[in-house]
Amino acid sequence: MVIQVEKSIVPKIYDNLATLGAGILNDLFLITKDGEKIWELHRVNDTISDDSSGILHPHFSHDGKKLAWAERIKDNGRPFGEWAIKIADFEFFGDSPRLSNIETLQPGSRSSFYETHTFSPDDSKLLFTGNQDGSLEIYELEVATNNVKRLTINPTGWDEHATYSPDGTKIIWMSSKDVLFNSSPFYLQTEFWLMDADGNNKRRLTYFHEKGHPHNFKEAENDIAVAADNSWGPGGDQLIALVITSDPESNDRDKGRILLIEFDFSE
Repeated sequence: MVIQVEKSIVPKIYDNLATLGAGILNDLFLITKDGEKIWELHRVNDTISDDSSGILHPHFSHDGKKLAWAERIKDNGRPFGEWAIKIADFEFFGDSPRLSNIETLQPGSRSSFYETHTFSPDDSKLLFTGNQDGSLEIYELEVATNNVKRLTINPTGWDEHATYSPDGTKIIWMSSKDVLFNSSPFYLQTEFWLMDADGNNKRRLTYFHEKGHPHNFKEAENDIAVAADNSWGPGGDQLIALVITSDPESNDRDKGRILLIEFDFSE
């Protein structure tokens, strides 16, 4: 498994930025699934400042030969800093893993944020979130040519965490579309959406914010839900997903839930 690991010494003022969801001062490690062995794969600059580098959302290709991740290059005076997409060849030399031929990509006219998601089943494409059009949108990168296609158009919203279905025909992602959106991440509300792999036929899947709906599990009136990371089951009819509920006025009420979502595509 590839994982993000926060550096061992991080000043308290950088606590929020160094969380695994933000990635600042995080490095890439490889770990066996039994936890017995661990290797450092990629270390970012150890300098601790507003210019600190970081790692976000690493993903293997399905054949295990490539690894993609987002990397913070520098601060640049921007809210998120300057980021890039990294794609590298991965292989073992004896008992040691190694990354080589690391490619740095900054598609679009803006490079102030990227977040890598999953490879397509044939590993020819990579989904990512970027804000080169002024809002966080879902894009598809063709690995061989570096051509990019925009899949969502939600200029006043937030779109993230896109994953291909096992057969490559569908994409699930999280979006703030149709729910109350506040530009602050602390007030973010999102639901899961489904679309065809070409970006067509978009439809909302969950209704965590709809009062009286079976999907609504908020414990208090002020609670909001953030649909986040997700992973398809191998049969394409199930999804494991993280949903975080919180009261934005209270810092000690965040609750993460792992949900099993089942689909019926017969209709």
